[in-house]
Amino acid sequence: MIDTGATPEADLLVAERRLADILRGADDEAFLLMAWGVNTLQNGSPVGEAVFPFGHPPAAVIEDMDSGGSVFPWELETIVNELLSSPKKLYRTTPCLQWNTVREVVNLLRRIKELDYVVSKDRDDVYKELFRIGGRQFEWQRPLFNPAQFYRNMAIYGQGVCAEHFEERHGIRIDEFVLVGVMMFLNLSVGRNLVAGSDFDLLGVAARARDKALSILAAPLGELREMAVRERAGRRTMAYRPSVLRLHPCVRFGRPGRRIRAPLPALILERVTSGLFYDAVTGDGSIRDDYGRRFEQYAIRYLRAMRPELTVDPEYRYRRSRGKEHDSPDAIVSAVDGNVDLVIECKASRMSFEARFADDPADERGYDEMAKAVFQLWRYFSHCRRGFTGRTLAPDAIGLVLTLDSWMVMANHLFDRMFERAEAMASESDPLIEAQDRRPIAFSSMPDFEAALSMGTASSFMSALRIAAEPVNRGGSVQRHHEEMAGRGTARRSYPFDDLSAMLPWWEIIESAVPRA
Repeated sequence: MIDTGATPEADLLVAERRLADILRGADDEAFLLMAWGVNTLQNGSPVGEAVFPFGHPPAAVIEDMDSGGSVFPWELETIVNELLSSPKKLYRTTPCLQWNTVREVVNLLRRIKELDYVVSKDRDDVYKELFRIGGRQFEWQRPLFNPAQFYRNMAIYGQGVCAEHFEERHGIRIDEFVLVGVMMFLNLSVGRNLVAGSDFDLLGVAARARDKALSILAAPLGELREMAVRERAGRRTMAYRPSVLRLHPCVRFGRPGRRIRAPLPALILERVTSGLFYDAVTGDGSIRDDYGRRFEQYAIRYLRAMRPELTVDPEYRYRRSRGKEHDSPDAIVSAVDGNVDLVIECKASRMSFEARFADDPADERGYDEMAKAVFQLWRYFSHCRRGFTGRTLAPDAIGLVLTLDSWMVMANHLFDRMFERAEAMASESDPLIEAQDRRPIAFSSMPDFEAALSMGTASSFMSALRIAAEPVNRGGSVQRHHEEMAGRGTARRSYPFDDLSAMLPWWEIIESAVPRA
């Protein structure tokens, strides 16, 4: 690997220049085909072999990302975005369909990542780096296709005013958009490209709906290049620059953009599920309020379905002795004795790019929302103690901040500052919130929460939450704590909702055809 024997800064510059030279000399379409071939092989499918006529290492065909031959999908995503943001040489000299090019590009990217961290070590600590690594990798480590991902996002973004806003904005219903996305994923997982005029009539997709969906999922090469240059400009660390593939996972080539390629087909599924947020967030406050309420409702339904022995009450309004009214947190959980064991505050905001990767993410607005959630839980505990709420706390009652995104996962370096803000809010808003009211608070993302509830008992689940709420364990996975308590390999309950076809009428037809991880 490149090592000049000089300073890390000099080595970094050499590696960056070499990678830039390769990308400038690459034909964009051939390079994206190379990325697709690598990704296909890495998913265990031999269909990518034809991309490399001069052969590839046997270790390239794998199904396990822990294999020593892995080229990780987040690395391919970074490489493709660097390609799109790179200027072009007049002559294309990079041999895109040779495995040696794959090897060199991946090794350069990894070397640049290592040197970026070495160069920045004076201002970054290991916890910040782990947090950024998690933000880059965790989404890729979920199952490729699962009903929970579709159901959760359709329940939150695919109904009510969110669905109306989507149709007004794009001229297509959300269920039609998702169907076209799934069909594109199926086609582009096994085929190099898709023709824009492909016939989806078999599943009832009209040409008009198909074209509208393609205009969202696939952007012309020139448009994506302009976007990549704009979005990635000024971002120092290569691995932590924005990805234009999150908004448009497919690239259109030829005239008039009829040939469509997807270097990472899994991002199509991401765009038609959690990526519906990109459409919802363009609406006004009523739309944000709507998907926030739907997230709360979904969390309560899921908890009730998985743990029917618990009583889960939604938010309610109560009055303090002076007549001022307050809203309780979003969910109040109690066992058979009626005492409150768990109080949940839900936050539906998705993490911005800066919230994941900025040098000081705690300055981003979303973390103030996390601090506010902690304060709201503490205030409710105080009001319970002072007799305002009509509820009695169990001696070991705790709070939970439940997020739709992975806000606090591995966020060790952020917790102290966030809790300091919550403490300040409590002192300023209500000095009668005492130390005893500032109970432990756990944090969990919705996928982590779902997985944790799929095993064990109500008692073991609550014990896992209490462990997760301990300061030393903040930022960890509730699922992992519960696995350790219930025993690895313990039986899992299946996903509790089987009515997805009510939101996606075609679901039962297509489900059996979609590969699962």
